[in-house]
Amino acid sequence: MISHGVVYIAFGDFYFFQMLFSLKSMLNSNPGMSVHILTNSDKYVYLLEEYSSVTYTYFAVPSSCNREYKTKLYVYSPFDQTLHIDVDTFISGSLTPIFNLLKINDFVIRTEATPISDTYREDNPEESSRLILNYGEFNTGVFGFNKSSNSAISLLDEWTRLKSSSKSPRDQRLFIKALERNMHVKLWPLSPNFNYTKYDSLVHKGTNAIKTPVIWHYMDYAYCIAAWRFVSRAVFTVDKSIILRNKKYFFKNFILSILFRFVPLFRPSYVFFAKVYQFLRKF
Repeated sequence: MISHGVVYIAFGDFYFFQMLFSLKSMLNSNPGMSVHILTNSDKYVYLLEEYSSVTYTYFAVPSSCNREYKTKLYVYSPFDQTLHIDVDTFISGSLTPIFNLLKINDFVIRTEATPISDTYREDNPEESSRLILNYGEFNTGVFGFNKSSNSAISLLDEWTRLKSSSKSPRDQRLFIKALERNMHVKLWPLSPNFNYTKYDSLVHKGTNAIKTPVIWHYMDYAYCIAAWRFVSRAVFTVDKSIILRNKKYFFKNFILSILFRFVPLFRPSYVFFAKVYQFLRKF
């Protein structure tokens, strides 16, 4: 029987707690889903013990190494069909449609709603611009692949090779270059519902193109909610300094935590949820 499941990469305590928020929302919408977590945060892995369908692998490496694990995820995933989801997400629906697509495709990923600004481009801006003009851009926060597909493995290997030779800490632009060299891969573009970003509210404003997103991406306030909801007061006290060191986000995190502490966390009005999220991102 072909196995399938979700893989999170949570390197660093800050991102481990963001992952807990995403994990809780995902299992609420997908009970019994198999999950594997790659992490270097050994202090808090005991918090995963309550989830029978969750396993993890601990790596004693610096947090800066996380991108290499992402680009070569097939080496570390225990599943035949793997769905990678970034930790700064909120899942509000079934992920079954993605795994159905993986039954007949090598790779699934969504196109970016709008191209990212020049400041995010990789080592060769001109080359990056050419690729985006020709092929568009893909958001690598959510992607799935078939481990049995040689084409998918070849794509991931090329992505890894480009990442290892690049000075940039980012991987998204390098994915386009890897794809250009592996055009034989059977890739299916995911609906924006499965990787809903702040740009989608602008692109689809006033339309019914997206009614209820399944995967909400760039939920950068999630850590504060996760700390309140999923860990003990003692753990929160230890990690509060992590939030304070990120003062840029602390104000909106604090306000959102208060708001959602008095709202059933997994039965929110998604319209209200999105509007508050978009408003606070402006600060």
